[in-house]
Amino acid sequence: MWRGGGGGVGGGDCNGQCHANEVKIGGSSWGGSPGESGTGRCSRGGKAFCCTVELEAVTSDCYWTKGW
Repeated sequence: MWRGGGGGVGGGDCNGQCHANEVKIGGSSWGGSPGESGTGRCSRGGKAFCCTVELEAVTSDCYWTKGW
């Protein structure tokens, strides 16, 4: 999902930031689809391309051991 406002016909400021449980895997001043702010170019800043991360799945096999 592309995150970040702005863009549009007259440009605009963008501050693309991922939501909780998301990780940024790319960025652009244009954005794209799917997205919440369209594909208009940012005059300043940028949009973030974010993917959902299931934190429980990532840490479910982790455990403490002696010495590590």
